[in-house]
Amino acid sequence: MPDLISQRKEKFCRRYVGSLNAAAAARHAGYAPQSCRTSAYRLLREPAVQARIAELQAEDARQVGDQSETLVGKLESVFRLAVEYHHFSAAVRIVEMQAKLAGIAPSGPSGGNPIGRRGKSADKLAVVAGSPPAEAANSNDTIIPDDDREVALNRHSNRSA
Repeated sequence: MPDLISQRKEKFCRRYVGSLNAAAAARHAGYAPQSCRTSAYRLLREPAVQARIAELQAEDARQVGDQSETLVGKLESVFRLAVEYHHFSAAVRIVEMQAKLAGIAPSGPSGGNPIGRRGKSADKLAVVAGSPPAEAANSNDTIIPDDDREVALNRHSNRSA
């Protein structure tokens, strides 16, 4: 903790980082309910409190980053299975999930689909993967890996486009 802040200020900092509500954090830390807004304002202007909040936010960001990397890695193995078994619509969905976890998911009128409307995406991925688009359209809804475990994947339709 920078500048060794009091336990009450530490409690305020931790609650503030979790909620981003300074008045509620001050009230939770034991400051008088009648003056918690003023106390919160004063606390947020203290350099030691600002430094501690920044430290706690950086710690949270590291933890979220580690968790995201773990999830992206798990999705990568499912992606490989989806491509191997020619279930391209599932592969596209997995890439979308990975992009969201990485914080780079596109947004726009296509609903965040980086390739365009659903339906076309599986065909485009099939061409990139070296398979004819018709194979993507005829792929099964279930992937059965070599070790006889069944991995169910949802198929998205293009009915609303």
